[in-house]
Amino acid sequence: MPEFEALEGYAKSNSISFSSRQELVDHPDIGVYHEKRIQMQSVNFSGYEKIGKFSLVSHELTQEVEEVTQTQKVERKVIDKKYADIIEAMYKD
Repeated sequence: MPEFEALEGYAKSNSISFSSRQELVDHPDIGVYHEKRIQMQSVNFSGYEKIGKFSLVSHELTQEVEEVTQTQKVERKVIDKKYADIIEAMYKD
């Protein structure tokens, strides 16, 4: 999930219009923006260490829906189940 406050600022400064967070993360320019950022951060990584595909979600993970623990650790089993379709789509070409 992106840092929405910064991402919304980026979108506004780059004339990317949106009416919801979902619309924002679905915008093609936002995907390109994140892809470039990921590439910049992983320039010194080996090929197998680099992120191949990613998906953005339109909300932050929360305790209320059991996506994270009280200590803010990701509940992988919950995430795997809840976002199974998104995860599966990343593995298809």
